[in-house]
Amino acid sequence: GKLNFEDFEVQLNDLNSLLSFVDPYTAGYFLTYEWTAWEIDNGYLVELSIDYLTDAKKEQKVDQYVEAFADQYITTDMTDFERAKIINDTVVQLATYTEQGSTEGQTVFELIDEETAVCQAYALLAYRLLLASDVEAKYVYGYSEDQLHAWNLVSIDGNWYHLDTTWNDVDSAEPYAISYEYFLVSDEKLSQDHLWVNENYFTATNNNYDFMHDMWYANTVDDVIYYNSINDNMVYSYNLDTNENNQITETACYYLATYDDSIYCSDYDNAGYLTKINVQDGSEEVLLEDEVLNLYIEEDILYYETIDGAQHQENL
Repeated sequence: GKLNFEDFEVQLNDLNSLLSFVDPYTAGYFLTYEWTAWEIDNGYLVELSIDYLTDAKKEQKVDQYVEAFADQYITTDMTDFERAKIINDTVVQLATYTEQGSTEGQTVFELIDEETAVCQAYALLAYRLLLASDVEAKYVYGYSEDQLHAWNLVSIDGNWYHLDTTWNDVDSAEPYAISYEYFLVSDEKLSQDHLWVNENYFTATNNNYDFMHDMWYANTVDDVIYYNSINDNMVYSYNLDTNENNQITETACYYLATYDDSIYCSDYDNAGYLTKINVQDGSEEVLLEDEVLNLYIEEDILYYETIDGAQHQENL
């Protein structure tokens, strides 16, 4: 139908915002969005001009990455919680926060190709992975620390929660450190340091996963999360099957990596020395009297850095 042009102009200007809600992944890549309209006999002729931060070839690689992730990590017997957790862990460990990449950290392609990103790419990749894992999700625009910010809403067993993978990435200099402080949180908790237009999104009022929000420098083995407590800086284990939380040691232990009932970490009650902790009795053994960081284990080998930036590895 033929609208008054002023009314039609309002609709065209609103279209960008509408697209951001209908298809946030594509709209997130709008570098420029412009329109031109001409009046014709039975209405208007409109030309949209959109420049993108990506292209079809790059998006094909993103599609392949998302499909491969779902094939490798998602099984039919997994709960919504388990799917959301592996997605949080994957995005956090993959991404290093920076605005210096080829697209200033904005695109998922940059994230998977260069492993660098800002909040938009964190949230867009999480969005794609959640949908591919059959978890209902939304992309949220808002603010944190007076800056534009993006994160996700996820539906877990019918309840909505916020998931901020960017803020679960402890530090750009600590690529293997995972936090759950902003994993499946309520509106009430998130509103302490985030701001968004509440009426545009589902409400998140459930607190079922508050037990996760004390965990950082976390390392998951099977169904047990080993972590350093944000509240008291001590090391605990949380069994996801039994919901049992047990203190292992009073040590402030960062960069946890777990292997064969032992935690390897940087003991910051003892100058950051490389320390081995027995998860059964909490006994400790100093392995190296030097400050270490960024520990991780792959194929029976412990990798770590010393404070001078040197890389080291030890067979376990």
